[in-house]
Amino acid sequence: MFFSIFLKLVIFYCLPWNNNIDASNIIFANTKQISEVHLDSTRLDTSVVVDNLGDATALDFSFKEQLIFWSDLATKKIQGVRLGNKSSKPFDIINTGVSSPDGLACDWITKKIYWSDADTKRIEVVQFDGKNRKVLFWKDIDSPRALALVPQEGLLFWTDWGDKAKIERSSMDGKHRRILVNEELRWPNGLAVDFAARRIYWTDGKLKYISSVDYNGGNKKMFQTNIAQAFGLTLEKDLLYLTDWTNMGISSCNKVSEKCKMLIPSNKHQANYGYPSGIKVYSPLLQPEYVSNCSVNNGGCSHLCLLSSDPPYYSCACPTGVLLKYNKKTCAKLL
Repeated sequence: MFFSIFLKLVIFYCLPWNNNIDASNIIFANTKQISEVHLDSTRLDTSVVVDNLGDATALDFSFKEQLIFWSDLATKKIQGVRLGNKSSKPFDIINTGVSSPDGLACDWITKKIYWSDADTKRIEVVQFDGKNRKVLFWKDIDSPRALALVPQEGLLFWTDWGDKAKIERSSMDGKHRRILVNEELRWPNGLAVDFAARRIYWTDGKLKYISSVDYNGGNKKMFQTNIAQAFGLTLEKDLLYLTDWTNMGISSCNKVSEKCKMLIPSNKHQANYGYPSGIKVYSPLLQPEYVSNCSVNNGGCSHLCLLSSDPPYYSCACPTGVLLKYNKKTCAKLL
């Protein structure tokens, strides 16, 4: 067992199948399994978190709730698993109306999952328990891919692989949608957020670069060029980690020195299982505690309380097909 000290607390977490998952380790989807990289090991060993999956692609987590979520392209599901119990098994969150869920992000503050679907051309949101599913975007969206959230500011970012590739931003309740980047883009894949610098980073699998802009789409910086074809991207402090489809491994790049190196070669994560795809640094530092207006009595909302970038920094919403009443708090009853 490993013990890691963060914020003057000793945090202990156990994975199913006798695996331990420590703060600031990496978790990634590898088609048939979710795996973990032990960053505190000089050998950078990997271990299996969940096995026997169909085609696990995007993933995220809730550190406080000890939950990992992922999308599966083969089973066409959004699934999760609870850590800390050897008998824990994957459970379905969404198992209908999903076709190609390439992107997924977790709102750890209000306990919701956002995902994108390239086939249905939608971005949707649902509670951790699978209840109150809502379509946020279905218009002027072509092939949505990666998602990233900044719940502290009520912001949602996503990439779109369509004929006119772009990176967009909105409030997490679907309001104030705007395009941030629509030039020099072909296959914008991974998306990561630097909370401290208030910047987003992305990879382009076709043009083979890493770039970044601020939250408003300004101050663009080309960070790295001529990289391998990357899919997933995650960030902690000065290090970016990306899944590499050319070499079937995981690379790391220092955003200050702009130097990259192969971190985990294909033989270290059982490449025969498939492509390494979604990737996240598993750390409480990337999910800071925050008390939102949804924290008390669900913001007064009868169903969904969604965070927003504008005062009062949340809005009530209803599952798709259900009307919100004039009081802006209560959803009409289903017939």
